[in-house]
Amino acid sequence: MKLAVALTFATIAATALEDFDAWKATHAKQYGSLEDERAARARFHANVLVVQKLNDDPNDGATYSLAGPFADMSTEQFVRDVLVKARPPVDFAPERQLQQPVTAAANSSWDWRDHGAVTTVKNQGTLGTCWAFSTVGNLEGQFFLTKNELKDLSVEQLVECDAMNDAKNGTADCGEFGGWPYLAYQYYEKAGGVRFDSEMPYCSGVPFGKPGNCMPCMAEHYSKKGCGSHDDDFSPLFCNKSTTKGQGPAGLCSSTSGMAAQVSGWKWVSFDEDQIASTLAEVGPLSVALNAQLLQFYHKGIFNPRDVLCNKQSLDHGVLIVGFGVDKTAKYWTVKNSWGQKWGEQGYFRIVRGTGKCGINTQVTTGVLV
Repeated sequence: MKLAVALTFATIAATALEDFDAWKATHAKQYGSLEDERAARARFHANVLVVQKLNDDPNDGATYSLAGPFADMSTEQFVRDVLVKARPPVDFAPERQLQQPVTAAANSSWDWRDHGAVTTVKNQGTLGTCWAFSTVGNLEGQFFLTKNELKDLSVEQLVECDAMNDAKNGTADCGEFGGWPYLAYQYYEKAGGVRFDSEMPYCSGVPFGKPGNCMPCMAEHYSKKGCGSHDDDFSPLFCNKSTTKGQGPAGLCSSTSGMAAQVSGWKWVSFDEDQIASTLAEVGPLSVALNAQLLQFYHKGIFNPRDVLCNKQSLDHGVLIVGFGVDKTAKYWTVKNSWGQKWGEQGYFRIVRGTGKCGINTQVTTGVLV
């Protein structure tokens, strides 16, 4: 028996090592040294067994694989470099709740991609900017519904300019180190609006040395209490104001001209997922947060891990719900991610609907455009 197990492990290891080269080519991965590549290959190999264990859960409708862009990362690396610091949901004021009655739509299906309100999937890179992509995705939907025009809005504006904080809840927007959509809406109100991506394109997450890369500093007057001190990052090695439009010569962070649209406020939606579905169909794509640690190797299907593995009170990723549906086994949400089109279902994932899985129903918000 032990010999059989050893032979099986050897076969898996050999296959993984061969597949690493193909995976590396698919994702155009480059490493700083031969030593770094060997370490990445070893992590890829180790993740074969991690994926096997995930696929062994008979109650989880998702399929996991090493096909995605994070197959050479350990869990610790993925959490550190891609997700944001885990934090509990914020309790929003009752008067900000968007009241929406449950309609028949909650029991059927809806997808805003079919109705023109969703832009293409983006890639945040190895930065904690998911919160900004989630916020902007919501506002892109609102822009479409109010202006009848689908446009990419600026994520970089939030990364470079937004220094909002909420002392009462101990939260803050911290650029590449994380943030909160509800605070981002408040930033837009204060700043005079949201810009087009064409005016202020996302450059923070472009790999260093690649065309379009920039190294923005933290937004001026950012909350050190809420974000931690990043003053040591303010050197030419880590940030360079002259490479960015917000803080550099163009000074767009301090300008109120040229905005694509004005934000007049924001609302949050009930924890009830039937109400969320009804609101989604009526209002547009919604910004949400969840615990995303187990999504590292997600490939396809309805994500439904055991609750003990996916703490609903520990949110570390912002995404965008664009639709919902029902298949033979479960009701689900269709969610737009910001990890590129080579991850998951062409950049999207589905997650079981109706059980508050991974906290998906705890931070549902939308901005309001003028």
